[in-house]
Amino acid sequence: MDQARFITSQILKLRTDDYKFSEMAVLCRASFHLLQIELELQAKNIPYEVRAGIAFFEKAHIKDLLAHLRIIENPYDEIAWSRVFSIIPGIGSASAERIFKAISSTSNPLVTLLNKSFFTTKMKGARIPEKGRKSLILHLKNLINFTSQDAPEKIIKSLVKVLEDHTRSKYENWQERIDDLTQLGVYAQKYSTIRRLLETLSLNVSSLESKTVRMGIQSEDEKPLVLSTIHRAKGLEWRVVFITMLCEDFFPSSRVVGDADAYEEERRVFYVAITRAKDQLYLVSPSMVRTYRGSQTSRLSQFITELKPNVYQKSSVQFKLTNKKVKRKTKEKKSNFTSALDLYEK
Repeated sequence: MDQARFITSQILKLRTDDYKFSEMAVLCRASFHLLQIELELQAKNIPYEVRAGIAFFEKAHIKDLLAHLRIIENPYDEIAWSRVFSIIPGIGSASAERIFKAISSTSNPLVTLLNKSFFTTKMKGARIPEKGRKSLILHLKNLINFTSQDAPEKIIKSLVKVLEDHTRSKYENWQERIDDLTQLGVYAQKYSTIRRLLETLSLNVSSLESKTVRMGIQSEDEKPLVLSTIHRAKGLEWRVVFITMLCEDFFPSSRVVGDADAYEEERRVFYVAITRAKDQLYLVSPSMVRTYRGSQTSRLSQFITELKPNVYQKSSVQFKLTNKKVKRKTKEKKSNFTSALDLYEK
């Protein structure tokens, strides 16, 4: 969150220094690194354009997981049920429609569906394949113990495991998609209930429907800032570039540990990123990262520590957070970032 606050604050400062929004870009190694930054840009009403593929909350696997949360929050949500049915092997659209019709008039749809007599009584004669029945029951057993009052990160963590086989079998880049789902769980830690999470997402992402997303105040004379993955930034240049999450295990990814070829590929991607900047380059590294295990200290990316100290200027940013509910002294959180000016030319 501090990383997002720093980047948006710096963008606004640069804007007052006669840099146009369209002359600045925020680049990331993986699209989920942009999640918090995108929400912060919306909060600051900064116009931006996403070039990281489909917007985060419009990705199919994200929608799949959110559909499960909506069922736990509201078991009569027909659209959510339809999406969950669609990922169950052996359950077609006709079967899904019959099943929902049968459970929608009951006092507890999820419990009703998992009742041993459901398919032999309420669904008698529906001709639902045995494979579909067994797969559906096995899948929904993972939801029965959750309630709308449970912490959303706990539920998401469990659902990531539930959806892994489906994601692995359907997508070639399944590992990246699992990373997205995991990051959603980390993001959800700041919400006490599923309802609060879903309400916030509904307000923030209702208009994120296309591959190119534009938000904030815009005019014909003001083109938007660019958010992009590094792969989609090849061949492009901006006066100012921010590169995010330059900390250990994020960039380079923890998945390349022990693989020399993969590590060099990550280094090549880093080179592509830093050479997108014309005037100013910000290499941003949070000093703390949030995981399922809570907030943890993070170390600088190896790509930063390998640089010669004379080619960049190291700085740090401090944010003061005041607890409004309890009268306490203002606490200070510290986030580090590294800025390298014209690094690619030196």
